[in-house]
Amino acid sequence: MEPAPPPSRGKLPRRVWIASIAAAACLIGAGVVWAAEPGAQPAASLTPSGPEPAPPSGKPGSSSTVSPAPGPRKVSACAAELVLTNTWEGGYQADVTVTALAALEDWEVKLKLGKSTVTGSWNSTLAVGAKGSVKAANVDFNGTVAEGGTAAFGFTAEGEAPKDFNVRCTSSAGDVPAGGEKADDEAGTPPAT
Repeated sequence: MEPAPPPSRGKLPRRVWIASIAAAACLIGAGVVWAAEPGAQPAASLTPSGPEPAPPSGKPGSSSTVSPAPGPRKVSACAAELVLTNTWEGGYQADVTVTALAALEDWEVKLKLGKSTVTGSWNSTLAVGAKGSVKAANVDFNGTVAEGGTAAFGFTAEGEAPKDFNVRCTSSAGDVPAGGEKADDEAGTPPAT
């Protein structure tokens, strides 16, 4: 058996031709066309011509409505953090810090005590004897809190402290943009006229 003669100059093996044709088909399919001869101008360009295609829609002949991008995510104007400062067999003490994310005139913290019952409370309206889902609001001297400032209150309770108190703070100041974002008028941009 004689070895196959080397390909003649200018001829490429069949597998190279197949690979070249496949690559060319992919490039043409992708919109890339090149000139066959050195120095020749391309037969086509990547610049589209003709009318722009219509955007896809759910059904033929239907139109779509583009909704504006949602505004910044909003959060309560206050945040509250509860820390268990002491525990003992049959009870616990918790301190809560309210942080103003905007200037506050009042605040209210909602929390879930589980099966425990409040036995003492200070610096809020949380009532002794409260249990389950409870509310603690500011008292006269700690309701007004400057932006970035804090107010604190605390309580003692009998029973086991829940794993999650589900602490939530609300205020008549409403909601503010999340993540420290500021509205245009707060960022120094003049209001639109």
